[in-house]
Amino acid sequence: LGYDSFVAVNGAEALRVLETSLGLIDLIFMDCQMPVMDGFECTREIRRLEKKTGGHVPIVALTANVMPDVVQQCRNAGMDAYMSKPVKMDAIRDVLRKYTANASKTSDPQPSR
Repeated sequence: LGYDSFVAVNGAEALRVLETSLGLIDLIFMDCQMPVMDGFECTREIRRLEKKTGGHVPIVALTANVMPDVVQQCRNAGMDAYMSKPVKMDAIRDVLRKYTANASKTSDPQPSR
């Protein structure tokens, strides 16, 4: 799709990546169920960090559970949107276009880091 990406295996690692890459990340796809720190807590931590530093990185939840209480939990944590797994490539493309319309894209697709 032509975007660079960072991959984190858990919420704590995702938070560390974001803290060291402020200004470089235009969108976060956040798995809600991760070890160490789940996506809900990670999102709350990101939103606390943003209150100190300014800015707002859109966070899109990835979850297999789209029951109304889980969707509300996503909103309460500060997520901007959610996607139901399994996720289709067209849906990912649409979300990328919506949230990164003004962000820079790479000229060639790059592998995940």
